[in-house]
Amino acid sequence: MLAFFGVGTGAYTLVLAWLPPFYVQLGRSEDIADYLLAGLTLVEVLADPAVSVMINWFPNRRGALAAVLFAILGGLVCLITMPLTLPFQR
Repeated sequence: MLAFFGVGTGAYTLVLAWLPPFYVQLGRSEDIADYLLAGLTLVEVLADPAVSVMINWFPNRRGALAAVLFAILGGLVCLITMPLTLPFQR
């Protein structure tokens, strides 16, 4: 539980502070960087109630928590390794 909440909270806080300046540094406009942050926040807001409803489907929640943790880590790895190919572009 400590790893799940620690990585989840740390990753979200890191992305809030890091995502817009990172994309501006890569040459994207501040508007695009802000839209990416807004999209991330929207997905977070929509995912929270969905996970809260679906978590009751699992009597042993360790597998579901591990899947969410690996999804978070996978998303961060994708942002680091392929920052310009993954997000939508104009």
